[in-house]
Amino acid sequence: MTPERIFQSKTGRFELGHQIGAGGEGAVFAIKNRSDIVAKIYNNKLSPEKASKLAVMPKLLTASLKRFTAWPIDLLTDDSGRTRGVLMPFIQGHKDIHNLYSPRSRKSEFPSADWRFLTRVASNSARAFAAVHEAGCVVGDVNHGGVIVAHDATVRLIDCDSFQVTYGSKHYLCEVGVPTFTPPELQGRSFRGVLRDSNHDCFGLAVLIFHLLFMGRHPFAGRFSGSGEMGLERAIAEHRFAYGSGRHASQMEPPPNVPSLSIVPHSIALMFERAFAQDGRSGLRPKARDWLSGLEQLEQQFSKCSSNVAHFFWSGAKTCPWCQIESTTGVILFHLHALGGKSNFQALDLAEIWKKISSVLPPDSTPDPLENLAAFEAQPTAEAIACKPNYWPRRIGIAAVIGLTATLVANLPGGWWIWIGLAIFIVAKLARVVQNPKAAEFVSAHSNAADKYSNLLLAWERDATNSKFTTKL
Repeated sequence: MTPERIFQSKTGRFELGHQIGAGGEGAVFAIKNRSDIVAKIYNNKLSPEKASKLAVMPKLLTASLKRFTAWPIDLLTDDSGRTRGVLMPFIQGHKDIHNLYSPRSRKSEFPSADWRFLTRVASNSARAFAAVHEAGCVVGDVNHGGVIVAHDATVRLIDCDSFQVTYGSKHYLCEVGVPTFTPPELQGRSFRGVLRDSNHDCFGLAVLIFHLLFMGRHPFAGRFSGSGEMGLERAIAEHRFAYGSGRHASQMEPPPNVPSLSIVPHSIALMFERAFAQDGRSGLRPKARDWLSGLEQLEQQFSKCSSNVAHFFWSGAKTCPWCQIESTTGVILFHLHALGGKSNFQALDLAEIWKKISSVLPPDSTPDPLENLAAFEAQPTAEAIACKPNYWPRRIGIAAVIGLTATLVANLPGGWWIWIGLAIFIVAKLARVVQNPKAAEFVSAHSNAADKYSNLLLAWERDATNSKFTTKL
Protein backbone atom coordinates (compact mmCIF):
# COMPACT_ATOMS: atom_id res chain seq x y z
CA MET A 1 0.00 0.00 0.00
CA THR A 2 1.80 3.14 -1.22
CA PRO A 3 1.34 6.65 0.21
CA GLU A 4 0.16 7.80 -3.23
CA ARG A 5 -3.01 5.74 -2.78
CA ILE A 6 -3.90 7.20 0.60
CA PHE A 7 -4.94 10.80 1.24
CA GLN A 8 -6.50 12.62 4.13
CA SER A 9 -9.15 15.27 4.62
CA LYS A 10 -10.76 16.96 7.57
CA THR A 11 -13.10 14.01 7.96
CA GLY A 12 -10.54 11.20 7.83
CA ARG A 13 -8.17 9.19 5.65
CA PHE A 14 -9.26 7.77 2.29
CA GLU A 15 -7.77 5.04 0.16
CA LEU A 16 -8.19 5.23 -3.59
CA GLY A 17 -9.91 2.46 -5.48
CA HIS A 18 -10.05 1.92 -9.23
CA GLN A 19 -9.78 4.80 -11.70
CA ILE A 20 -13.14 5.96 -13.04
CA GLY A 21 -12.04 8.58 -15.54
CA ALA A 22 -9.26 10.94 -16.54
CA GLY A 23 -8.86 14.39 -18.02
CA GLY A 24 -6.21 16.94 -18.77
CA GLU A 25 -5.78 18.07 -15.15
CA GLY A 26 -6.09 14.78 -13.34
CA ALA A 27 -8.00 11.56 -12.81
CA VAL A 28 -11.09 10.53 -10.84
CA PHE A 29 -10.88 7.51 -8.54
CA ALA A 30 -13.36 5.49 -6.55
CA ILE A 31 -12.95 5.53 -2.76
CA LYS A 32 -12.61 2.16 -1.09
CA ASN A 33 -15.59 1.29 1.09
CA ARG A 34 -17.53 4.36 -0.09
CA SER A 35 -20.11 4.44 -2.88
CA ASP A 36 -21.29 8.02 -2.46
CA ILE A 37 -18.07 9.97 -3.09
CA VAL A 38 -15.08 9.93 -5.42
CA ALA A 39 -11.66 11.58 -5.44
CA LYS A 40 -10.20 13.85 -8.11
CA ILE A 41 -6.42 13.71 -7.93
CA TYR A 42 -4.46 16.28 -9.91
CA ASN A 43 -1.53 15.24 -12.08
CA ASN A 44 0.77 18.16 -11.32
CA LYS A 45 1.62 20.22 -8.33
CA LEU A 46 -1.09 22.82 -7.75
CA SER A 47 -0.32 26.51 -7.75
CA PRO A 48 -1.01 28.36 -4.48
CA GLU A 49 -3.92 30.13 -6.22
CA LYS A 50 -5.53 26.83 -7.29
CA ALA A 51 -4.98 25.22 -3.90
CA SER A 52 -6.53 28.24 -2.20
CA LYS A 53 -9.54 28.09 -4.54
CA LEU A 54 -10.12 24.40 -3.79
CA ALA A 55 -9.86 25.14 -0.07
CA VAL A 56 -12.66 27.73 -0.12
CA MET A 57 -15.06 25.88 -2.45
CA PRO A 58 -16.38 23.46 0.21
CA LYS A 59 -17.18 26.48 2.38
CA LEU A 60 -19.51 27.79 -0.35
CA LEU A 61 -21.48 24.56 -0.70
CA THR A 62 -25.23 25.13 -0.46
CA ALA A 63 -28.17 22.74 -0.64
CA SER A 64 -28.86 23.89 -4.21
CA LEU A 65 -25.25 23.42 -5.28
CA LYS A 66 -25.30 19.96 -3.73
CA ARG A 67 -28.44 19.13 -5.70
CA PHE A 68 -27.44 20.49 -9.12
CA THR A 69 -23.63 20.24 -9.26
CA ALA A 70 -20.68 17.98 -8.51
CA TRP A 71 -19.28 20.58 -6.11
CA PRO A 72 -16.10 19.75 -4.17
CA ILE A 73 -16.96 18.78 -0.60
CA ASP A 74 -13.48 18.53 0.95
CA LEU A 75 -9.76 18.81 0.23
CA LEU A 76 -7.45 15.82 -0.08
CA THR A 77 -3.85 16.22 1.04
CA ASP A 78 -0.85 13.89 1.18
CA ASP A 79 1.20 13.11 4.27
CA SER A 80 3.20 16.29 3.82
CA GLY A 81 0.05 18.41 3.92
CA ARG A 82 0.24 19.36 0.24
CA THR A 83 -3.13 19.65 -1.55
CA ARG A 84 -3.43 16.81 -4.05
CA GLY A 85 -7.13 16.75 -4.92
CA VAL A 86 -10.72 17.01 -3.74
CA LEU A 87 -13.58 14.79 -2.66
CA MET A 88 -16.72 15.08 -4.80
CA PRO A 89 -20.13 13.38 -4.90
CA PHE A 90 -20.24 10.26 -7.07
CA ILE A 91 -22.74 10.93 -9.85
CA GLN A 92 -23.91 7.92 -11.87
CA GLY A 93 -26.40 7.31 -14.66
CA HIS A 94 -25.89 10.67 -16.37
CA LYS A 95 -24.83 11.43 -19.95
CA ASP A 96 -23.50 14.55 -21.67
CA ILE A 97 -26.30 16.90 -22.64
CA HIS A 98 -25.30 16.93 -26.32
CA ASN A 99 -26.66 13.36 -26.57
CA LEU A 100 -30.13 14.94 -26.50
CA TYR A 101 -29.56 17.29 -29.43
CA SER A 102 -29.64 15.25 -32.63
CA PRO A 103 -32.37 12.67 -33.41
CA ARG A 104 -29.78 9.94 -33.94
CA SER A 105 -27.96 10.27 -30.62
CA ARG A 106 -31.25 10.94 -28.82
CA LYS A 107 -32.68 7.68 -30.17
CA SER A 108 -29.75 5.63 -28.86
CA GLU A 109 -29.03 7.47 -25.58
CA PHE A 110 -32.47 8.81 -24.59
CA PRO A 111 -34.91 6.70 -26.64
CA SER A 112 -38.05 7.83 -24.81
CA ALA A 113 -37.24 11.56 -24.86
CA ASP A 114 -39.85 13.81 -26.49
CA TRP A 115 -40.06 17.60 -26.64
CA ARG A 116 -41.56 17.69 -23.14
CA PHE A 117 -38.42 15.94 -21.87
CA LEU A 118 -36.17 18.43 -23.69
CA THR A 119 -38.09 21.32 -22.17
CA ARG A 120 -37.77 19.82 -18.70
CA VAL A 121 -34.00 19.38 -19.19
CA ALA A 122 -33.82 23.03 -20.29
CA SER A 123 -35.64 24.20 -17.15
CA ASN A 124 -33.43 22.01 -14.93
CA SER A 125 -30.37 23.47 -16.63
CA ALA A 126 -31.66 26.93 -15.71
CA ARG A 127 -32.12 25.73 -12.12
CA ALA A 128 -28.52 24.52 -12.02
CA PHE A 129 -27.17 27.84 -13.33
CA ALA A 130 -29.34 29.71 -10.84
CA ALA A 131 -27.84 27.66 -8.00
CA VAL A 132 -24.32 28.65 -9.07
CA HIS A 133 -25.18 32.32 -9.48
CA GLU A 134 -27.02 32.51 -6.17
CA ALA A 135 -23.89 31.17 -4.48
CA GLY A 136 -21.97 34.15 -5.89
CA CYS A 137 -20.12 32.06 -8.47
CA VAL A 138 -19.97 31.93 -12.27
CA VAL A 139 -19.74 28.85 -14.48
CA GLY A 140 -17.51 30.71 -16.95
CA ASP A 141 -16.63 27.81 -19.24
CA VAL A 142 -20.12 26.91 -20.44
CA ASN A 143 -19.93 23.94 -22.83
CA HIS A 144 -21.62 20.67 -23.87
CA GLY A 145 -19.35 18.55 -21.69
CA GLY A 146 -20.02 20.47 -18.50
CA VAL A 147 -23.70 19.56 -18.24
CA ILE A 148 -24.85 15.98 -17.72
CA VAL A 149 -28.41 14.61 -17.79
CA ALA A 150 -30.10 11.58 -16.26
CA HIS A 151 -33.03 9.63 -17.72
CA ASP A 152 -35.40 11.42 -15.33
CA ALA A 153 -34.32 14.78 -16.87
CA THR A 154 -32.37 15.85 -13.80
CA VAL A 155 -29.25 17.88 -14.53
CA ARG A 156 -25.85 18.22 -12.90
CA LEU A 157 -23.04 20.67 -13.65
CA ILE A 158 -19.60 19.07 -13.47
CA ASP A 159 -15.97 20.26 -13.59
CA CYS A 160 -16.89 22.79 -10.93
CA ASP A 161 -13.25 23.35 -9.98
CA SER A 162 -12.95 25.44 -13.16
CA PHE A 163 -15.80 27.79 -12.16
CA GLN A 164 -15.14 31.39 -11.19
CA VAL A 165 -15.44 31.48 -7.41
CA THR A 166 -15.79 34.50 -5.15
CA TYR A 167 -15.04 34.21 -1.45
CA GLY A 168 -15.25 37.45 0.47
CA SER A 169 -13.39 39.99 -1.64
CA LYS A 170 -11.25 37.38 -3.38
CA HIS A 171 -12.07 36.28 -6.94
CA TYR A 172 -10.72 33.00 -8.28
CA LEU A 173 -11.08 33.33 -12.03
CA CYS A 174 -12.09 30.93 -14.77
CA GLU A 175 -9.55 31.43 -17.55
CA VAL A 176 -10.89 29.01 -20.17
CA GLY A 177 -13.90 28.97 -22.45
CA VAL A 178 -15.52 27.53 -25.58
CA PRO A 179 -16.05 30.14 -28.35
CA THR A 180 -19.49 28.87 -29.43
CA PHE A 181 -20.84 29.55 -25.91
CA THR A 182 -18.84 32.74 -25.33
CA PRO A 183 -20.75 36.08 -25.44
CA PRO A 184 -19.93 38.69 -28.11
CA GLU A 185 -18.09 41.01 -25.73
CA LEU A 186 -15.56 38.26 -24.91
CA GLN A 187 -15.14 36.81 -28.39
CA GLY A 188 -11.52 36.73 -29.53
CA ARG A 189 -10.18 37.79 -26.14
CA SER A 190 -7.90 35.92 -23.80
CA PHE A 191 -9.70 34.92 -20.62
CA ARG A 192 -6.60 35.46 -18.55
CA GLY A 193 -7.33 38.07 -15.91
CA VAL A 194 -10.97 38.54 -17.05
CA LEU A 195 -13.48 38.89 -14.21
CA ARG A 196 -16.71 37.40 -15.52
CA ASP A 197 -20.23 37.92 -14.24
CA SER A 198 -23.50 36.00 -14.39
CA ASN A 199 -24.57 37.98 -17.48
CA HIS A 200 -21.77 36.28 -19.42
CA ASP A 201 -23.07 32.92 -18.23
CA CYS A 202 -26.57 33.84 -19.33
CA PHE A 203 -25.44 34.01 -22.95
CA GLY A 204 -24.07 30.46 -22.73
CA LEU A 205 -27.21 29.27 -20.94
CA ALA A 206 -29.40 30.74 -23.70
CA VAL A 207 -27.31 28.91 -26.32
CA LEU A 208 -27.67 25.68 -24.34
CA ILE A 209 -31.47 26.06 -24.11
CA PHE A 210 -31.68 26.90 -27.82
CA HIS A 211 -29.77 23.72 -28.65
CA LEU A 212 -32.29 21.69 -26.64
CA LEU A 213 -35.51 23.22 -27.96
CA PHE A 214 -34.43 23.63 -31.58
CA MET A 215 -33.06 20.17 -32.39
CA GLY A 216 -29.40 20.91 -31.73
CA ARG A 217 -29.22 24.03 -33.90
CA HIS A 218 -26.90 26.84 -32.90
CA PRO A 219 -28.68 30.22 -32.78
CA PHE A 220 -25.93 31.88 -34.84
CA ALA A 221 -25.55 29.16 -37.49
CA GLY A 222 -27.42 30.20 -40.63
CA ARG A 223 -27.18 31.27 -44.25
CA PHE A 224 -25.28 34.51 -44.74
CA SER A 225 -26.21 36.56 -47.80
CA GLY A 226 -23.28 38.96 -47.54
CA SER A 227 -19.74 38.56 -48.81
CA GLY A 228 -17.05 36.45 -47.19
CA GLU A 229 -17.22 33.59 -44.72
CA MET A 230 -19.52 33.88 -41.73
CA GLY A 231 -18.21 31.49 -39.09
CA LEU A 232 -19.92 31.03 -35.75
CA GLU A 233 -17.44 33.13 -33.81
CA ARG A 234 -17.76 36.06 -36.20
CA ALA A 235 -21.56 35.76 -36.24
CA ILE A 236 -21.66 35.83 -32.43
CA ALA A 237 -19.30 38.79 -32.22
CA GLU A 238 -21.49 40.70 -34.71
CA HIS A 239 -24.80 39.75 -33.05
CA ARG A 240 -26.11 37.95 -36.17
CA PHE A 241 -28.86 35.87 -34.53
CA ALA A 242 -30.08 33.78 -37.47
CA TYR A 243 -33.61 33.30 -36.09
CA GLY A 244 -34.30 36.76 -34.67
CA SER A 245 -36.50 39.60 -35.90
CA GLY A 246 -33.39 41.51 -37.00
CA ARG A 247 -31.97 38.70 -39.13
CA HIS A 248 -32.73 40.44 -42.42
CA ALA A 249 -30.75 43.51 -41.38
CA SER A 250 -27.85 41.27 -40.38
CA GLN A 251 -28.11 39.36 -43.69
CA MET A 252 -28.80 36.05 -41.95
CA GLU A 253 -31.44 33.37 -42.48
CA PRO A 254 -31.98 30.08 -40.64
CA PRO A 255 -30.90 26.90 -42.43
CA PRO A 256 -33.63 25.05 -44.36
CA ASN A 257 -35.94 22.58 -42.62
CA VAL A 258 -35.38 23.85 -39.09
CA PRO A 259 -37.87 25.00 -36.44
CA SER A 260 -38.58 28.72 -36.23
CA LEU A 261 -39.08 30.84 -33.12
CA SER A 262 -42.83 30.35 -33.58
CA ILE A 263 -42.59 26.90 -31.94
CA VAL A 264 -42.19 28.61 -28.52
CA PRO A 265 -44.41 31.20 -26.81
CA HIS A 266 -43.76 34.84 -27.69
CA SER A 267 -42.39 35.44 -24.19
CA ILE A 268 -39.64 32.84 -24.68
CA ALA A 269 -38.93 34.06 -28.21
CA LEU A 270 -38.37 37.54 -26.74
CA MET A 271 -35.99 36.05 -24.17
CA PHE A 272 -33.87 34.61 -26.97
CA GLU A 273 -33.93 38.01 -28.70
CA ARG A 274 -32.76 39.71 -25.51
CA ALA A 275 -30.09 37.10 -24.83
CA PHE A 276 -28.53 37.50 -28.28
CA ALA A 277 -29.11 41.22 -28.89
CA GLN A 278 -26.41 43.88 -28.68
CA ASP A 279 -28.08 45.35 -25.58
CA GLY A 280 -27.35 42.08 -23.80
CA ARG A 281 -23.79 43.28 -23.21
CA SER A 282 -25.05 45.74 -20.60
CA GLY A 283 -26.59 43.12 -18.35
CA LEU A 284 -30.02 42.82 -20.00
CA ARG A 285 -29.83 39.13 -20.86
CA PRO A 286 -32.50 36.96 -19.20
CA LYS A 287 -31.23 35.50 -15.96
CA ALA A 288 -31.38 31.83 -15.08
CA ARG A 289 -34.49 32.38 -12.95
CA ASP A 290 -36.17 34.20 -15.87
CA TRP A 291 -35.58 31.17 -18.09
CA LEU A 292 -36.86 28.88 -15.37
CA SER A 293 -40.10 30.84 -15.05
CA GLY A 294 -40.71 30.93 -18.80
CA LEU A 295 -39.90 27.25 -19.33
CA GLU A 296 -42.11 26.17 -16.43
CA GLN A 297 -45.00 28.00 -18.08
CA LEU A 298 -44.22 26.28 -21.38
CA GLU A 299 -44.38 22.90 -19.62
CA GLN A 300 -48.05 23.65 -18.82
CA GLN A 301 -48.91 24.42 -22.45
CA PHE A 302 -48.17 21.24 -24.41
CA SER A 303 -50.42 19.72 -27.04
CA LYS A 304 -50.28 16.15 -28.26
CA CYS A 305 -50.11 15.61 -32.02
CA SER A 306 -53.14 13.84 -33.50
CA SER A 307 -50.98 12.16 -36.18
CA ASN A 308 -47.97 11.02 -34.16
CA VAL A 309 -48.15 10.08 -30.48
CA ALA A 310 -44.42 10.81 -30.09
CA HIS A 311 -44.97 14.49 -30.96
CA PHE A 312 -45.67 17.10 -28.31
CA PHE A 313 -45.52 20.81 -29.05
CA TRP A 314 -46.54 24.20 -27.71
CA SER A 315 -50.30 24.48 -27.81
CA GLY A 316 -50.07 27.98 -29.29
CA ALA A 317 -48.52 26.67 -32.50
CA LYS A 318 -50.94 26.34 -35.42
CA THR A 319 -49.75 22.89 -36.44
CA CYS A 320 -47.32 20.27 -35.23
CA PRO A 321 -43.88 21.54 -36.30
CA TRP A 322 -42.31 18.08 -35.98
CA CYS A 323 -44.66 16.47 -38.52
CA GLN A 324 -43.80 19.18 -41.01
CA ILE A 325 -40.04 18.74 -40.58
CA GLU A 326 -40.25 14.94 -40.67
CA SER A 327 -42.35 14.94 -43.83
CA THR A 328 -39.90 17.31 -45.55
CA THR A 329 -36.62 15.72 -44.47
CA GLY A 330 -37.59 12.10 -43.87
CA VAL A 331 -35.76 12.21 -40.53
CA ILE A 332 -37.67 10.99 -37.48
CA LEU A 333 -37.13 13.52 -34.70
CA PHE A 334 -38.84 11.66 -31.86
CA HIS A 335 -39.35 7.92 -31.50
CA LEU A 336 -42.04 5.68 -30.05
CA HIS A 337 -39.80 3.43 -27.93
CA ALA A 338 -41.51 3.95 -24.60
CA LEU A 339 -44.92 5.24 -25.69
CA GLY A 340 -46.53 1.98 -26.80
CA GLY A 341 -48.39 3.71 -29.60
CA LYS A 342 -48.45 3.78 -33.37
CA SER A 343 -48.11 6.80 -35.57
CA ASN A 344 -50.41 7.53 -38.50
CA PHE A 345 -47.52 9.33 -40.10
CA GLN A 346 -44.80 7.27 -41.70
CA ALA A 347 -41.43 8.92 -42.15
CA LEU A 348 -38.20 7.58 -43.51
CA ASP A 349 -35.87 6.46 -40.72
CA LEU A 350 -32.47 6.84 -42.34
CA ALA A 351 -30.67 5.43 -39.32
CA GLU A 352 -32.64 2.18 -39.49
CA ILE A 353 -32.16 1.88 -43.24
CA TRP A 354 -28.42 2.45 -42.98
CA LYS A 355 -28.26 -0.15 -40.20
CA LYS A 356 -29.79 -2.71 -42.58
CA ILE A 357 -27.45 -1.72 -45.39
CA SER A 358 -24.44 -1.97 -43.10
CA SER A 359 -25.48 -5.48 -42.07
CA VAL A 360 -24.69 -6.75 -45.59
CA LEU A 361 -21.25 -8.28 -45.24
CA PRO A 362 -18.60 -7.88 -47.94
CA PRO A 363 -17.71 -10.98 -49.98
CA ASP A 364 -14.86 -13.23 -48.99
CA SER A 365 -11.57 -13.09 -50.81
CA THR A 366 -11.18 -14.92 -54.14
CA PRO A 367 -11.61 -18.66 -53.41
CA ASP A 368 -8.67 -21.04 -53.79
CA PRO A 369 -9.69 -23.74 -56.29
CA LEU A 370 -7.24 -26.25 -54.82
CA GLU A 371 -8.16 -25.67 -51.17
CA ASN A 372 -10.89 -28.32 -51.02
CA LEU A 373 -9.99 -30.37 -54.06
CA ALA A 374 -9.66 -33.60 -52.06
CA ALA A 375 -13.24 -33.27 -50.90
CA PHE A 376 -14.55 -33.83 -54.43
CA GLU A 377 -13.05 -37.38 -54.64
CA ALA A 378 -13.20 -37.25 -58.44
CA GLN A 379 -11.93 -40.40 -60.24
CA PRO A 380 -10.98 -40.71 -63.96
CA THR A 381 -13.16 -42.94 -66.13
CA ALA A 382 -11.83 -46.12 -67.82
CA GLU A 383 -12.00 -44.30 -71.14
CA ALA A 384 -9.81 -41.53 -69.81
CA ILE A 385 -7.34 -44.00 -68.35
CA ALA A 386 -7.13 -45.80 -71.71
CA CYS A 387 -6.19 -42.55 -73.42
CA LYS A 388 -3.31 -41.91 -71.05
CA PRO A 389 0.01 -42.69 -72.83
CA ASN A 390 2.27 -45.42 -71.32
CA TYR A 391 5.71 -43.89 -71.20
CA TRP A 392 7.59 -46.75 -69.54
CA PRO A 393 8.38 -48.93 -72.70
CA ARG A 394 9.77 -45.83 -74.42
CA ARG A 395 11.78 -44.89 -71.37
CA ILE A 396 13.28 -48.41 -71.17
CA GLY A 397 14.07 -48.38 -74.93
CA ILE A 398 15.76 -45.00 -74.70
CA ALA A 399 17.82 -46.15 -71.73
CA ALA A 400 18.88 -49.31 -73.66
CA VAL A 401 19.90 -47.28 -76.73
CA ILE A 402 21.96 -44.90 -74.65
CA GLY A 403 23.66 -47.83 -72.88
CA LEU A 404 24.41 -49.66 -76.16
CA THR A 405 25.77 -46.49 -77.77
CA ALA A 406 28.09 -45.92 -74.84
CA THR A 407 29.40 -49.50 -75.19
CA LEU A 408 30.01 -49.15 -78.94
CA VAL A 409 31.79 -45.84 -78.56
CA ALA A 410 34.04 -47.35 -75.90
CA ASN A 411 34.91 -50.53 -77.90
CA LEU A 412 34.83 -49.16 -81.47
CA PRO A 413 35.96 -45.54 -81.06
CA GLY A 414 36.79 -45.16 -84.74
CA GLY A 415 33.11 -44.96 -85.69
CA TRP A 416 31.86 -43.00 -82.66
CA TRP A 417 30.09 -40.41 -84.75
CA ILE A 418 28.10 -43.15 -86.49
CA TRP A 419 26.98 -44.68 -83.20
CA ILE A 420 26.03 -41.33 -81.67
CA GLY A 421 24.15 -40.16 -84.77
CA LEU A 422 22.28 -43.46 -84.96
CA ALA A 423 21.46 -43.24 -81.24
CA ILE A 424 20.07 -39.74 -81.64
CA PHE A 425 17.86 -40.87 -84.52
CA ILE A 426 16.51 -43.87 -82.60
CA VAL A 427 15.92 -41.86 -79.36
CA ALA A 428 14.01 -39.21 -81.30
CA LYS A 429 11.79 -41.88 -82.80
CA LEU A 430 11.19 -43.47 -79.41
CA ALA A 431 10.46 -40.09 -77.73
CA ARG A 432 7.79 -39.17 -80.21
CA VAL A 433 4.37 -39.64 -78.61
CA VAL A 434 1.66 -40.87 -80.85
CA GLN A 435 -1.43 -39.48 -79.15
CA ASN A 436 -4.64 -41.43 -79.02
CA PRO A 437 -7.19 -39.48 -81.10
CA LYS A 438 -9.68 -39.80 -78.23
CA ALA A 439 -7.27 -37.97 -75.92
CA ALA A 440 -7.69 -34.79 -77.97
CA GLU A 441 -11.26 -34.52 -76.69
CA PHE A 442 -10.02 -34.57 -73.08
CA VAL A 443 -7.37 -31.97 -73.84
CA SER A 444 -9.98 -29.72 -75.47
CA ALA A 445 -12.38 -30.16 -72.55
CA HIS A 446 -9.62 -29.27 -70.09
CA SER A 447 -8.76 -26.15 -72.08
CA ASN A 448 -12.39 -25.03 -72.18
CA ALA A 449 -12.81 -25.60 -68.44
CA ALA A 450 -9.65 -23.60 -67.73
CA ASP A 451 -10.94 -20.71 -69.87
CA LYS A 452 -14.30 -20.72 -68.07
CA TYR A 453 -12.62 -20.72 -64.66
CA SER A 454 -10.34 -17.86 -65.72
CA ASN A 455 -13.38 -15.86 -66.86
CA LEU A 456 -15.13 -16.53 -63.55
CA LEU A 457 -12.13 -15.25 -61.62
CA LEU A 458 -12.06 -12.09 -63.74
CA ALA A 459 -15.79 -11.55 -63.11
CA TRP A 460 -15.26 -12.06 -59.36
CA GLU A 461 -12.40 -9.56 -59.29
CA ARG A 462 -14.51 -7.09 -61.26
CA ASP A 463 -17.80 -7.35 -59.40
CA ALA A 464 -17.21 -8.87 -55.97
CA THR A 465 -13.95 -7.52 -54.58
CA ASN A 466 -14.12 -5.32 -51.49
CA SER A 467 -13.36 -2.15 -53.42
CA LYS A 468 -16.23 -2.78 -55.84
CA PHE A 469 -18.51 -3.80 -52.98
CA THR A 470 -17.70 -0.65 -51.01
CA THR A 471 -18.39 1.56 -54.02
CA LYS A 472 -21.82 -0.02 -54.52
CA LEU A 473 -22.54 0.14 -50.76
